[in-house]
Amino acid sequence: YSHLADTPNFIFCGVMLSQILDILEKLKGYDYGWVFAEPVNTDEVHDYLEVIKRPMDYSTIAHRLEQAAYGSEIDQRSMNEVDADMDPMEVILLNVLCDVDQVHQNCFIYNLKDSAFYRAGVVQHKKWNSYFEKYIKERLLGSKSVQTGFHKFRQNCEQALQALKNGQRFIKPKQGNGVNYRQYAIFDPDTKRIIKQYTSKASARLAALALVSAGYQCEWELTEQNAKSRIDVARDPKKLLFGYQWIPIDDLKSGKFKVKEADPYVSSSEQKSPTNTTANVLILKEDTVSGAEVRGFESEESAYQDWMNERTTSVAASDENVEDTSFSAFVKSYLDGQASINGVIWKRVLPSPVPEPSTSKHPSL
Repeated sequence: YSHLADTPNFIFCGVMLSQILDILEKLKGYDYGWVFAEPVNTDEVHDYLEVIKRPMDYSTIAHRLEQAAYGSEIDQRSMNEVDADMDPMEVILLNVLCDVDQVHQNCFIYNLKDSAFYRAGVVQHKKWNSYFEKYIKERLLGSKSVQTGFHKFRQNCEQALQALKNGQRFIKPKQGNGVNYRQYAIFDPDTKRIIKQYTSKASARLAALALVSAGYQCEWELTEQNAKSRIDVARDPKKLLFGYQWIPIDDLKSGKFKVKEADPYVSSSEQKSPTNTTANVLILKEDTVSGAEVRGFESEESAYQDWMNERTTSVAASDENVEDTSFSAFVKSYLDGQASINGVIWKRVLPSPVPEPSTSKHPSL
């Protein structure tokens, strides 16, 4: 943006844009950052562009900044009330701030509330807000126009979400003869209930990969290459994924699927109880601000490694370097104490490790 070097707020806005670039890299490395790091694959998520009018992701924002591709025109998404005499660099800064928020807004609009991807958006948006509050908000006091414009954009986003029925949209399945357009149900073989539905096998595949990436235990080694085939066989109650059967809805309705055989050594009352299994997750990472359960861990050691990574990416990390980072300090202050990092806590699910834990079903499916 050297051609704008003579504008009054060139240095101020340049520093802010550089700060945002650094924040984007931190967001990519934070929990679920991979979900928003690259553009949504519209070949797999076939109706995405029918719903989302301005697709956005972290890499696209960074690329446009680095290539000076952001123009100085006021973005009409929310800027109708912005001062027409804004400095061109202020307009660019405002548009970039709005695009970061747009990444999460798109997630909230497209995905069902309480779904795995929706909660990923909640976690990432909360982290972005932490960075914004620490590094950006007070500095915007030097530019009332940018401050006002961004506030207006966020108000419009909130109003758009409130306008959705129950805070979520219900996706219409695309009509077609291809198998990829078959709707899938996540079926509990113990309680005989449908706990989740996906509009296509592609959506179900993305959800399964998201759970693996988030660290949840799967019965099989699940990769991008074999995820579709694993979902195909997961209709079999003996080949479950995350403790559930994954069944095409048309097969479910017609009864063309197998049910779990009753265990002759377990009473009927025990078979009906969905809490009859023991969870293998011993420690849960939770965002107390958003209420989202971020990740589960099967050992104190794996939780400790995640805690160390959280300190590295945390906006408060530079202020907390004096803290004892030993494993014993983590157990005492976090697992057995009340310490947190920006509202993120690690807590025990069970009071102590249980021998030979069985696979638990994932509640976010």
